Amino acid sequence: MKKYYTNTEVCRILNVTRATLRFYEKTGLIHPVINKENNYRLYDEYQIYLIAECRRYQQNEFSIKEIGEMLREDSLEQYTGRILEKKDYFQRQKEEYEKKLDLINEYASKLQEISQNLNVPEVISFDDVLLAPQKSSVSSDRQAVHYMIERLHLTFMMIYMHDECIESGFGIYRKFVNDSEETSKLHCIRGGRAAHMFMDVPDVLSLNTDIRKPLLDYASSNNLTPRGDFMMIQLVKIGEEKDMHRYFEAYLPLTDD
Repeated sequence: MKKYYTNTEVCRILNVTRATLRFYEKTGLIHPVINKENNYRLYDEYQIYLIAECRRYQQNEFSIKEIGEMLREDSLEQYTGRILEKKDYFQRQKEEYEKKLDLINEYASKLQEISQNLNVPEVISFDDVLLAPQKSSVSSDRQAVHYMIERLHLTFMMIYMHDECIESGFGIYRKFVNDSEETSKLHCIRGGRAAHMFMDVPDVLSLNTDIRKPLLDYASSNNLTPRGDFMMIQLVKIGEEKDMHRYFEAYLPLTDD
């Protein structure tokens, strides 16, 4: 004789909620037997295994639509194909989270350095940076800005000076961009050696090329040759209005010789 289980028993066995059972039933994933006398739902062992299967798919981020389709797959090849697609999806997610982890580690390290090394110049190496100017004395490309906004978790606000022009916008390290992505609209700032310093710049609205002077003086006193450009990456804004501090990393790129 077939054994049936109540809502309460199924919830206890599978550690699910009544809302989950109702949702699975409403979306057509399960079909409990309905007692016509009291309108109670009853589940046989097949339905219990089906609920467990649906839960497993959900925990692996399959949508309800995908789950319904998978439950109706009539070939091993089709089912395997769906699992391989999900595997590829998780691999892409893993790579994206590894990028985020690398970035947050680097960011946390820089924040910890600010108080110790504020206004202390040094020579470091830096990676290529891609810039999408939002405000520019030259030109601005909306498509490039949109590209950056879609990747806000990897971008930073920055200011770039070259040929006496000042551009501000979104920056991203090239190392965080896949080679296959369309980056032709972005301006590449070539990496290399640079005179570097953490700076507190409370008023960026009146920023001009004079901001370069401390690093230019440092380069001059150490027989270093500036490349001709300058960039500032905003790390954090603290406070508001009169008590505002904007901490930047300033880079004065140097020639290779």
